[in-house]
Amino acid sequence: MPPIGVVLYGGASGFLVTFRGLDLFCWFSKRQWSCIDDLVAGRAAGAHETKKSPETITNRLIFKIVDRFISIIFKILFEFICKNTNFFEIFAYICKKIMKKNINIVLFILICIPFKGFCEIDEDYRMVSVSLGAGGFWANKYVANYYNGSEKNVNKISYIWNNSYFNEQIRQALNLSYGAPLGFPDLPTNMRYKISTAVTARFAFNLSLETSFFIQVNQVNLTATDIFTVYLGNTPGTTNPILEIGRIWGKESRTMLDVGFQRRNELEARNWFWFYELAFNLTNTRVRENVFEIAGFKQSIIDRGTILPGQGFSSPEMPQTAIGIGLAGTLGWQYRIGSNASFDFGFTTYLQDINLEGYKKFHTNFNLFVRLNFLTL
Repeated sequence: MPPIGVVLYGGASGFLVTFRGLDLFCWFSKRQWSCIDDLVAGRAAGAHETKKSPETITNRLIFKIVDRFISIIFKILFEFICKNTNFFEIFAYICKKIMKKNINIVLFILICIPFKGFCEIDEDYRMVSVSLGAGGFWANKYVANYYNGSEKNVNKISYIWNNSYFNEQIRQALNLSYGAPLGFPDLPTNMRYKISTAVTARFAFNLSLETSFFIQVNQVNLTATDIFTVYLGNTPGTTNPILEIGRIWGKESRTMLDVGFQRRNELEARNWFWFYELAFNLTNTRVRENVFEIAGFKQSIIDRGTILPGQGFSSPEMPQTAIGIGLAGTLGWQYRIGSNASFDFGFTTYLQDINLEGYKKFHTNFNLFVRLNFLTL
């Protein structure tokens, strides 16, 4: 069991997560969530005193419909979270995994700070934005060695190399006579990912000109590649050993879900803002291929069961997937194009555990991006 206690309050009137021994946090959270519920229900202090807008009747009607729709969505979300025990088990696991002993302090920063000044929401600016973006993604080399074919990995080059059927095919590709020495590959230990392009889709609820909550999805396809060497014809140290070079690589796709908040601050230059973001991250990684090639012979090293000479494999490739967790922090600049669009330029640092078998440690990954935001409501 994780070293935290989860207490639920609420339903339609609100939602609260508390942690044992942190009464101040509980009181602060309860007050803020109560404020949120008042706002989404249209009961914020002073709301009834707001002067009528000079907009047309049609526009006011649309605004009321949208406002009520958002209120209903918030209430359904609160009730679902409160009633779904599995959600809290996952939430507690994530907290324990990422924050460990500093869980209370970190949660206070990530959850409470965004709600500062929430009651002073600018009703005229409360709208939804949709964003599309792209940028360069630098993946940490730690996970890249998952594809080097060594014996500690799930996918081993020995699965193919030491099989008599495929070994004979490799000899033929290398023009080796039967019985000629063929060494075992000297595999790389410092594989790296190529810089790749990450594509982003984002949905944000803007509470004011300065603050918004968002959910975004980043999709990136990564390739890790390196070379290996193998001695053939003669063994090392004897007369005229021959060194052959081969390639080994792996490909994967990562789908990264970020849920967090953005805080914007106006700069002196007109229409320019700088911003920061904090978010929780879930990453789904799917291994697409793990292949080696030497002298024109190419073969996947992903386990497919028993190798049947002349018939192939006894089973198809088993999917290799992993779900990892992490945190994301972003620093960037925003340029406003009128009142309905803006450009974001920023740099995100991810602290992630990708969670592939044998590679379960937190490391940093980086994303340099450009986003185009459309304010829709």
